[in-house]
Amino acid sequence: SAAALGAVGRGFESLYSEKNNLLRAMGKLIIEDSGETFEIPDEGRIEEACEEAGVPFACTEGVCGTCVIEVKEGMENLSKFTQEEEDFLGEMEEERLACQCVLMKDEIKITF
Repeated sequence: SAAALGAVGRGFESLYSEKNNLLRAMGKLIIEDSGETFEIPDEGRIEEACEEAGVPFACTEGVCGTCVIEVKEGMENLSKFTQEEEDFLGEMEEERLACQCVLMKDEIKITF
């Protein structure tokens, strides 16, 4: 039936998607205080892992500053500062807004 073929097609799509994710390089987010480690695909947002680790979030738009993190190692592995971060943050040497960051490669170590 058409429904059965559709279900099979979605199954293949799912396998294809999972295979592609398995082939993506993985970076690492390390929480300095607890030692917790999270794997994040290269060019993946760090927001979800940070929230799971206990970083507080509110607006997720880069406006409120609730999710300020301090990057202890690997700042060069994050995406460039967004305009929201430039507008909000005073200390741009170590601070970032977790809701605005993308882990481009390798690993970062943060505290909050």
